[in-house]
Amino acid sequence: MYRNLACSTLLAAAILTAQPAIDLGPVSDADAAPKQIGKLVRTGVHRAISPASTKQGAWEADSDGRRVYRLLLKSPAAAGLRVHFTSFDVGQGEVTLRQPNAPAADYARYQGQGPFEDGDFWSHTVAGAEVLLEYRPAPGEAVNEPRFQMSEISHRFAESGQKIGFGFGDPGKCHLDINCHSEWLETGRSVALIFFELEQGQATCSGALVRTKSASGIPYFLTADHCLSTAQAARTVEAVWNYQTSTCNAKTLDLSRSERSSPTGARYVASKNTLGGDFSLIILNSIPAGARFANYDSTDPAIGAPLVGIHHPLATQKRISFGSLFVDYWAFDKTIFPAALYHQVRWSGGATDHGSSGSPLFSRPNTITGMLSYGPEFSSVSICEQEPRVDGYAKLSQAWPTFSPYLEDPTPNQLTVTPTNSTYNLVNPNVAGLSEGRTMVVNSTAVDPATISIVASDPWIVLSRTIGTSRLGAPLTVPFWVRPALINRTGEYKGVITVTSGKTIQILPVTATVRIIPSEVTLKSTPHPVPPSAPDAAGCRYFFNVSAQETAGIDTRLTALQINGGDYTAQIVSWFGNTEIPRNARLEARVRVCAPGKPPLHTFTLAGSDALTGRTWTQSMTVEFLP
Repeated sequence: MYRNLACSTLLAAAILTAQPAIDLGPVSDADAAPKQIGKLVRTGVHRAISPASTKQGAWEADSDGRRVYRLLLKSPAAAGLRVHFTSFDVGQGEVTLRQPNAPAADYARYQGQGPFEDGDFWSHTVAGAEVLLEYRPAPGEAVNEPRFQMSEISHRFAESGQKIGFGFGDPGKCHLDINCHSEWLETGRSVALIFFELEQGQATCSGALVRTKSASGIPYFLTADHCLSTAQAARTVEAVWNYQTSTCNAKTLDLSRSERSSPTGARYVASKNTLGGDFSLIILNSIPAGARFANYDSTDPAIGAPLVGIHHPLATQKRISFGSLFVDYWAFDKTIFPAALYHQVRWSGGATDHGSSGSPLFSRPNTITGMLSYGPEFSSVSICEQEPRVDGYAKLSQAWPTFSPYLEDPTPNQLTVTPTNSTYNLVNPNVAGLSEGRTMVVNSTAVDPATISIVASDPWIVLSRTIGTSRLGAPLTVPFWVRPALINRTGEYKGVITVTSGKTIQILPVTATVRIIPSEVTLKSTPHPVPPSAPDAAGCRYFFNVSAQETAGIDTRLTALQINGGDYTAQIVSWFGNTEIPRNARLEARVRVCAPGKPPLHTFTLAGSDALTGRTWTQSMTVEFLP
């Protein structure tokens, strides 16, 4: 057995616990039956959760000693799950959602009152039929009940007809992979697949980012009104970017290449139904770094002009269609789709399908002239067998009177924000606190006090306030910080602070460049190998020192000690005198082994975490004994 000189008793134990769970059981045939919501593909069903469901979770001690609440949600056979949170108010605590055996992604963290600052929102999608919810209150916060409720989940169907990825059927061989047309790949980066929640379940469409006249960076997103026509639906939008094959006609998708907007959700701006043009404009809460803005063309192309559509048919990988502006086609009901409001496009290559709705029509690379609204449906033949293949796109020229107040930008200097950007360079930031504070100043030219709304795109940007007022000569000051605990890996993190007053919006880009320098801890046994000595009063014959030396100049601490797999963590302080290893310092313990004859090889394993960054490490060594 192992002892320190105080001859402590050593114990090791392992406790395995199952996660408390809510299992909703299989989706009924009746709930799964409807395949469409109007003209939209129905990609999922909503499943109610009792408001008392949070009482079924359990509080545990996390690896860092903090209390954590855990609850597993199950909906058998789901391809993915989203959670509808209500009464969400976790302050500086954090809720994460993840697969049970996977780490939480950066986009999967929620703080405060959620992305809309009102406690009501839909989460991102977690792939699979199970989602593990974890809630960590803020350090030092005494919480006995979760500070949120869940009203329902969205169960995304696993469609048996899909070929690759998470599509909902096979669009057919006439559809063209965008990766076979490399000259359009950059333009395609403005196009996203969107999922959203309606009263009848989850649905999907396509759409595109559009640049404002001044390239303000405001993430305006064009789609169709029959996709998104209300503020309630816009709040539920989850956008998926770069969802496409990695090579031309690849048979598999590398899902790690896709990106999603984080946080989810959007703000409704304006729309009109099919009698007014079937278009919709929203502002996404965020966009990933790989997304691109398309330009707009508010003039109409000529009959016969070449046109290109980029879209996600049936929620499958990104496709491209080539055609030209067609003459008025008899197959469409002009009492629903007035001819003057729509471009009719005849495809010479490719096609569209359900799920392509809202996707952009390009008059030239990176320039949008319309949004997909309708297409013919012939029950006797497939889309690929239809001839001619003709679709109707909402004319951007007809939507322009509605869009121009936003895309043409507000009156210059009506609302200004200083500084124009904010950059942090963080080396081994302290994850237990906040960065140095910065101050944003919002000036308005309004004579009377104007209400100002302030929203951060990411939870690592911490605002001192989310609402205030400003008027001419009386600016609004908004201190803000960066939370290093949420950006604790080396890399560059980009977010924005969006400032809104009426239709006027300004953006303050925030960039944090993080560099994590890890500690270096070396274990050593002295002497080594260990020779026998004269026995002490207890009969012990082997004595040696175990040292842990930090060499990288980084403060760190010991958190665990194992010897041959046995847990000796409780003996760290009595053996080493401390758990903290200051930079370039050493902790040392005097150890003796009491055993008949020559002991076998023994493995010592020390684990720790760096004081500021929380970065964890493990080091092991083997001690040999001489006869």
